[in-house]
Amino acid sequence: MWLQTKPAAALIAVAVSLVSPPLWAQGVGHYLAPLEEVQAIVDEAHRMGLKVACHAYGGEGMRSCINAGVDAPNHLMVDSPA
Repeated sequence: MWLQTKPAAALIAVAVSLVSPPLWAQGVGHYLAPLEEVQAIVDEAHRMGLKVACHAYGGEGMRSCINAGVDAPNHLMVDSPA
């Protein structure tokens, strides 16, 4: 999992799943962070007044982002139920 912020940032970006383009249609991705870790990042960021963007491509990564309450889920390319 990677975490990115800049000095005086108003947004934290976290990647929770990675996938190569040929596998998007198959819903296959490499999952990086469990819900508990994403939730801790979201809780701490919100406590500090920051928003969280979450990069996920479907599956467990997408569920972690949505269930943790991220402000901006990004990519979500695989159509799977959250």
